[in-house]
Amino acid sequence: ISIAGLRKLQPSIPAVNNELAINNGSINLLDSELERYGDPSGIKSLRLGTCSKNSIVQYTINSIIYKHEVTLPQKPHTPRLAHSLMFSGYSQKFKTASPYFSKIRKQQSDLWLSATHVSLPSAPQTLRQITITRIYMGDVLVRDLLAGDTAARNGSAFQPLDYSVASPLFLVFKPASAMTVASDFSSIPILDLDLLAQGKDTLFLEQLQNSIFHVGFFYVKNHGIPQQLFDRAKSLAEDFFDLPQEIKDKSDKIHSSSFLGYSKQGFEITKGKKDNREQYDYGEELNIRWEPGMPEYMKLYAPFPWPSDEDVNGFRATYLELLDGYKKLSTKILSLIARALELPADSFDQYFTKVQQSRGKIIKYPAISELNPDDGNQGVGPHIDSAGLITILYQASDLPGLQVQNHSGQWIDATPIPGTLVVNLQNGLDVLTGGITPATTHRVLSPPAGRGPRYSIPFFEGVRLDKPLKVLDIPKKFDYLKSKTVISDSEKRFNHMFLNDFATAMIYNRITSHSDVGVEYYPELAENLGIKQ
Repeated sequence: ISIAGLRKLQPSIPAVNNELAINNGSINLLDSELERYGDPSGIKSLRLGTCSKNSIVQYTINSIIYKHEVTLPQKPHTPRLAHSLMFSGYSQKFKTASPYFSKIRKQQSDLWLSATHVSLPSAPQTLRQITITRIYMGDVLVRDLLAGDTAARNGSAFQPLDYSVASPLFLVFKPASAMTVASDFSSIPILDLDLLAQGKDTLFLEQLQNSIFHVGFFYVKNHGIPQQLFDRAKSLAEDFFDLPQEIKDKSDKIHSSSFLGYSKQGFEITKGKKDNREQYDYGEELNIRWEPGMPEYMKLYAPFPWPSDEDVNGFRATYLELLDGYKKLSTKILSLIARALELPADSFDQYFTKVQQSRGKIIKYPAISELNPDDGNQGVGPHIDSAGLITILYQASDLPGLQVQNHSGQWIDATPIPGTLVVNLQNGLDVLTGGITPATTHRVLSPPAGRGPRYSIPFFEGVRLDKPLKVLDIPKKFDYLKSKTVISDSEKRFNHMFLNDFATAMIYNRITSHSDVGVEYYPELAENLGIKQ
């Protein structure tokens, strides 16, 4: 057996996004040709230990065991599926069939895994015997097999089930139905926009695909909005909510058909229950005054009340500056989502014009100790965001509260992480993608006693309301995502309307949360919902 090209494992192996890469110079176990492969004196096994604190790569040559310990990131990675990794899953077909093997070798340039994917096996696997073969160890990536992974042979796509694929190392996927994927999540992924600046677009887009297909939430860091701006915004929020009630009431949203302005503690309703939060909603200043004959939704663009500079100096200017920063980031994220869907980067631009309104919100959640006993602990009840395509959130307090519901119905904490923003998908994006990108149910619990109030500053990307939503022409390879079943506490009650009358669905959504404004400015629509003065 020839092992002339065998190289020692590198002292350190990059573990990117909790993945082990066996790729060219990272771990090049065998870059020589093995004229006889698998006999008793040759390579016996390759073991990739399950990732816990550390991962072990082990292989045996001529009775000598080689091991290498790979230090992983602090957060452990648990494989979703116990697949096996072997050399030559085609062994049964060519025990002596080198001509057939040569044919496979010629096709290797057309044989690939779209996103690469084997989870690390927990036990060693003995290699099956093959004679007269040439096997190379370059260009292999080891990680979880994800639902929808495809391979291609001679240009024809197929899904890896219980068979082998070569890329160029031969891999075997087990169990028989590798597509039965536990695609649930137990944490919120963190995406780093700096990967794009480093030219690692492919890695970033793979991470983004996992986030938008299977979670619907993700953190983003290196987002470009200065921390000083967020600090100033939080300070002004504290100043505003500390004002006497009669001063805050001058900015009450009842003064505008836009649903923008101030809301008292307990005045917003979610799922029929009052939310224990005080808030101020604001948006881009379109200042359109509705007149008879205009579409009803134009009332949403009416002027709205700001706190005066005499009451909170710099409030309006700061939050309009923050809104502009949020909008630029949102545009960037939506273009990346389009690319992750293998669409042109500008695919969502058609839903944005000058006559649209992105909105922001400033929220104070009082500690549970400050509430009445019958108020409960609902900061905001289980819901999905329905105002547009995506939400971006700055958690301005280092306090728990935001929770995301996974597909099993469990609530996963989205705790504040310094230097990050939280992004979640809205129902509008879910509709545009035909259900491929889920709008995930989430809620906020009141802060624990003794730790003060929790402040939050979200942004809601607005879309034009004069253009019906139309399902985008997304590649068929993603259709398998439409069939996933999600257990949710939140009823997507307006889904059928989003495609037919998005503007009216938007108004209905706001009326259910702020019935007083609905009755005042949209009496007929409010009555349709059974809400009367």
